[in-house]
Amino acid sequence: MFSLLLGLFISNVLDTPKWLKAGIQSEFYIQIGLVLPGASILFTEIMKAGLYGVDQAVIVVVTVWYFTYWIARTLKVDDESA
Repeated sequence: MFSLLLGLFISNVLDTPKWLKAGIQSEFYIQIGLVLPGASILFTEIMKAGLYGVDQAVIVVVTVWYFTYWIARTLKVDDESA
């Protein structure tokens, strides 16, 4: 939550100089703020499930990734976005 708020604050409130923008990428903080809460919940659940849970998580991630990529290619989304 802190990273999300920090990224939003940096991008909307602070007027950062051009030479500093490469070092402070607000999108990076926003992405961290969105990903980490979900990752920590999933990680604890996977560790409770053991090796079977790790296998299941890998299968789900790979399946969802390839399915999403297939849909993007079917809809003729450009390569970078797909």
